[in-house]
Amino acid sequence: MWSKVSIIWLNYNSRRILDIVLRSLESIVGLDYPEDRYELIVVDNGSLDGNLGEIASFLERSTIRRKVIKLERNLGFTGGNNIGFMARDRESKYVLLLNNDVVLYSDGLKALIEYAEQYEHIGGLNGVVLKYGGNIIDSAGVFLSEMLKIYVPGEGVRYPWILKRLY
Repeated sequence: MWSKVSIIWLNYNSRRILDIVLRSLESIVGLDYPEDRYELIVVDNGSLDGNLGEIASFLERSTIRRKVIKLERNLGFTGGNNIGFMARDRESKYVLLLNNDVVLYSDGLKALIEYAEQYEHIGGLNGVVLKYGGNIIDSAGVFLSEMLKIYVPGEGVRYPWILKRLY
């Protein structure tokens, strides 16, 4: 059985990176995950550059379940995601937070959900984040030590061979 997932996709004044934004949406539409088991919630955080029309136009050509929410002002990362969270399908077991410049691999959502389903004690997951257009790791999660020192495993290392060493 495929778990239901709500994808909250946060947008703000993205006209200058519209090519990346559309690639991000294409990657969500093209996920290797049953369309009836995930939804896309676009939260526009009060954009002033008119980019939401292009985003809505792209989404109208897709068949995925979606909600588009236009906020009057920018509520920041947390505020925008909270609005998306309140609008999610209540039957969703998982919520995936994405910025508008994230391009997913087609099997990315499936891999995260399969991992989460194996370990019931997990409260959150982070995929490996690569620098755009390359194979250099930007982050693979962030950890805090007892002294509150931040560790970003794999940062700056080429992907994917590092994963065997990290995990």
